[in-house]
Amino acid sequence: MPERAKATTWLAEIAVRVASAHRRKNKRSRDEIELEEKLDLTSPEPDASSATETRERLDRVQRALDALDVHQRAVFVLFELEGESCEEIAQGLGIPLGTVHSRLHTARKNFQRMHARLCVLDEAQRRSA
Repeated sequence: MPERAKATTWLAEIAVRVASAHRRKNKRSRDEIELEEKLDLTSPEPDASSATETRERLDRVQRALDALDVHQRAVFVLFELEGESCEEIAQGLGIPLGTVHSRLHTARKNFQRMHARLCVLDEAQRRSA
């Protein structure tokens, strides 16, 4: 009998579909709201420019994540942020282990490329403002 996947992995397939539909309906994503809550960016900080910079960085990360294909994003988030193993992800999503490795590799490459591009664009915008 195969081992059972973690609850977070098992729910990931459902969450991916729900999050995808939700993202289409709402401008702000759930991940962005959760990141703000975790970092408590709504509370006043001693250095306002530091808070602005933090928000800009989080926004870049969120935009880079949003640029990923929904399946790549699911594997990327489960592995990189939730700390699940590739085996657990494969079991939970019901996909072959090789597919998990492939999606993770592609997601990392696409995330890095998009994040770098957004950094350059944001810097160019700051200079022209």
